[in-house]
Amino acid sequence: MKFLSENQVKKAIIIYLEKKGYMRNKDIKPLHSPGADIEVYHKGYSRKYIIEAKGDSKSKNARSIRDSNFVHAIGQIMTRIIPDAGYMYAIALPASYSNLVFSDRLGWKTMQKMKNLIGKKGPSGLHFLLVYPNRRVKKITYKAVKNAQGEINND
Repeated sequence: MKFLSENQVKKAIIIYLEKKGYMRNKDIKPLHSPGADIEVYHKGYSRKYIIEAKGDSKSKNARSIRDSNFVHAIGQIMTRIIPDAGYMYAIALPASYSNLVFSDRLGWKTMQKMKNLIGKKGPSGLHFLLVYPNRRVKKITYKAVKNAQGEINND
C-alpha cells in the first residue's frame, strides 16, 4: 500500500469536508502544533467537526508506529471532547490503519466508550475517516464497526 503522510491525509480530508459543506471558520494546524489538527463548522448550520489526523511511517517498524499513532490519536481526540456539546469527532488515518479501526481491541471498544463519553447530543460519537492512496475518503461509523464485530465474532 502507498505511503500517506499526515499532511497528505489532512489535504484529502479538507477536500472531503469541502464537498460535505464543512469549511466555515476552518482551522487547520501544521504538524506538531497544539490543538486538534482540523476544526471546522458546517456552512449551513453551526455543527463543529473536530478531527485528529495521523499519517503512515516509512520506517521498517511502520506497523509498530501505526499501532502507537493510533493509540495516540485516540488519546488526543479524547482530550478534546466536550460532553453534550453536539460536536462531531473523527480520527483521520491512511487506509493502512483499517485493521486497527476494525479490531476488537482498539477500534470497537474505543467507539463504544466514546459514544458514551460524547453524550446524547453527539450526532454519532466518534468515527474514523480512512484515506486511500487515490485520496478517496471513507467514513467509518459506529454502526459499521459494530456490524464488523458481529461478523468477526460469528466466524
